[in-house]
Amino acid sequence: MNSSSTIQTIQSKINAFYHLTMTDDDTKIKNAIHEVLNLWPEILTAANEATDDELFTLNVSRAVLTQVFTIVLSKEFFNKDHLLVREIFFGCFNLLVDHLSIFKNTDLTPITIFIDSNVRLIMKMITSICSLVNFTNEDFSKIEDHQLLIAMREHIDQDNKHDNLTDGIISFIWNLS
Repeated sequence: MNSSSTIQTIQSKINAFYHLTMTDDDTKIKNAIHEVLNLWPEILTAANEATDDELFTLNVSRAVLTQVFTIVLSKEFFNKDHLLVREIFFGCFNLLVDHLSIFKNTDLTPITIFIDSNVRLIMKMITSICSLVNFTNEDFSKIEDHQLLIAMREHIDQDNKHDNLTDGIISFIWNLS
């Protein structure tokens, strides 16, 4: 499948979320957030082959993905469904693990800017639910998890201008503790 058809397929999947509303039943909303968690890695992978116009389209469409997250957060079931909260948190956390190079990367290409903006958004999303996650002793025990946390710390240590990625990392770590 070429880049354009991959982007079109992803765009079609994203478009399915445009009609999701707060009044939809809980099952439909839960299914939507699971689909978003499965779709986001595809989006970030497709960005590597996307043209500038396709990146722009994906960037604009990202608002729909965050809308699904916002709808889930506002539903009464969310605070009671501890498994769903964990699935969302660790689904997003694993996306950060998969893109930890963004914390070390200083190249400003359209692709790295796109991935960086997604990483910032994902960090903001999981920061907002940290206090709701029932963590276990096994959480963050994989070496990849440690590498992400180390990359975040190193980004803070090397940040001369204190950008909003640094602020996001500090906020995430603060809420995680």
